[in-house]
Amino acid sequence: MAETVIFHYRKTGSFLNKCNPLSKVAALITVCILLQGATLFTISLFLISIILTMVATKIPVHQFIPELFFFIFLTGLIFGTNYFPSHNIFRASEKAGAFFTAVLASLILTDSTDPSDLARSLGSFLTRLHIKGSWTFAFQIELTLTCIPLIFDSYKEVHQARIARLSTLKRHPIQELLSSITLLMETLLNQIDEMAFALDSRGFQPDQKRESLPYTQRDLVLIGIMVILGLVGRYGIYVIKG
Repeated sequence: MAETVIFHYRKTGSFLNKCNPLSKVAALITVCILLQGATLFTISLFLISIILTMVATKIPVHQFIPELFFFIFLTGLIFGTNYFPSHNIFRASEKAGAFFTAVLASLILTDSTDPSDLARSLGSFLTRLHIKGSWTFAFQIELTLTCIPLIFDSYKEVHQARIARLSTLKRHPIQELLSSITLLMETLLNQIDEMAFALDSRGFQPDQKRESLPYTQRDLVLIGIMVILGLVGRYGIYVIKG
């Protein structure tokens, strides 16, 4: 079985897979808004809900650990920069937890959403609002979401090449680091060039109108779940204090 790379779309036929992409984007935005200034209770609630969602959708987190290490490092950095000035462990935990929860929520979105489907729904939605350049903007979002996984693909390719060459950072750390960064950029640019060539060969136009995706009862269920989590997250803490 091929190894799954972080932030890649997987077609699994799960509940989230079948939801409209805009509903999932709205859910992600709702989570991020609620995380702003949220208490540790609210953050813990969302984190547990997201972890349960990842388990239910069978996201292979164990395969993402090397890529997640970067975000874990940032989480630790956020915790440290908030803890040492004030020595308030709860405040630092809130900031770090909010960041890591948002990262996991984004992982679920990209895992269950095809960038092309998101562009179709977003372009159609913005067109109904009579926004100029709706389909071009939607294509730019699609291109961005498509290029993000390429960074991790390129890193994995460069890392495997270094292992094959028995390269190590211990002997010449600066030289090896610069060499790895250069090779990473070259690999990434080559993949982007191949993508651009494929689009040109098909005669693709950024402002091309595409068929939208329908909304179903699953979207209503997803929105209902987010409303419940939002209410519990905002007001549940008062019940505990009471």
